[in-house]
Amino acid sequence: MENKIVLLGAGGHCKSVLDAILRANEYQEIVITDPDISPGAMIMGCKVVGTDCEVGDYCHISVGAILCGRCRIGRGSLLGAGSTIIQDRCIGNKCGYRSKQYCTVRCGG
Repeated sequence: MENKIVLLGAGGHCKSVLDAILRANEYQEIVITDPDISPGAMIMGCKVVGTDCEVGDYCHISVGAILCGRCRIGRGSLLGAGSTIIQDRCIGNKCGYRSKQYCTVRCGG
């Protein structure tokens, strides 16, 4: 089985995590998403792929969560393992209203 990983955002923390991932040598494919960097750019030898989703600060997206196209995830939101945000949906405070509330999405009982 081929191990793959996607890193969200290409800032300083990404580079620290990427350094550890590269040293571990456990992944055959590593890509990075960042809306502010052109797709095709390379960071530490890994390709930046485009993204059309917006993810706010301090969000946590668990392993197995799925973000479909053009969704917006507001600041401080938590997407639990197995959760799916369908295309064009907005979660938390990115939905056009002023809210300081955080959002938690979970899957299952």
